[in-house]
Amino acid sequence: MRRRIPSVLGVSLLAAFLVACTPSPNPNAALAQMYQDALFDSQAMSEAEPELATLRSQHADELLAEIRRICGFDEGQVPESCQVTVPAIAILPTDDPEKYVNDSQALILDNLDDIPEDSVALVVEQYIAQAEFAEGSEVSVPVDLELTEAESAAAKDLADREFSAAWSLGVALAQLPETDREEVETAISNHHDRASQLQIITSGTTPAPGYVSELPDPTDETSARSNIETVENNVTQAWHAAASAATTDAWRVFCAHIAGDTARELTLIDVS
Repeated sequence: MRRRIPSVLGVSLLAAFLVACTPSPNPNAALAQMYQDALFDSQAMSEAEPELATLRSQHADELLAEIRRICGFDEGQVPESCQVTVPAIAILPTDDPEKYVNDSQALILDNLDDIPEDSVALVVEQYIAQAEFAEGSEVSVPVDLELTEAESAAAKDLADREFSAAWSLGVALAQLPETDREEVETAISNHHDRASQLQIITSGTTPAPGYVSELPDPTDETSARSNIETVENNVTQAWHAAASAATTDAWRVFCAHIAGDTARELTLIDVS
């Protein structure tokens, strides 16, 4: 006589079998490396650059939370396999915090293709946040870059934005004293250069007229500085969004790099 296993027991056995066969989640290796890097940075720069050390400590907290979010939770707890272990290394104070920032930004750009797609926005945001403390850099269009249809559309939109930004800053420039114009002129030149690079990416597509602007023309020095801040922030956000949405690694890195450079330029301009 065949005995039937009660249905409740059958479900229990099936659940146990599935749990046993389900691999335990592990931390994303690239995010874990960035987390460790942020922790070490915060310790090394605590004396030489307290503001930057605090920023990097915040980045470490954000990255740890992101690692745990991706791993998921088991009854409210992070799985044991997903715990991030940080080597117990004594980090000596540094007198060259800029090197740590440059190394951190390089680590991010080198690993954007190795992190989950929905983590890119956070990591690029951290790259941008460090730009204020970094050196200026040069970036050119990657060789043989092939974009998806969506990325090509984004490149054309960014070209429009870059030409528009150059125009808007040029209008604002007329309201500034001579002593405050050099940095703005540099930013204008950079916007034109980026627009030209984007034309290469889009095979010479002519962008919309550069004099299109969503902002009213400034009428005095105060409104001019406000416009400059808004324009630069908007362009930075547009490049950030393009990097976050990118599926081509070279394009993603290029967008992140430009977003950081644009953010850094704003810190060099007096908008107060």
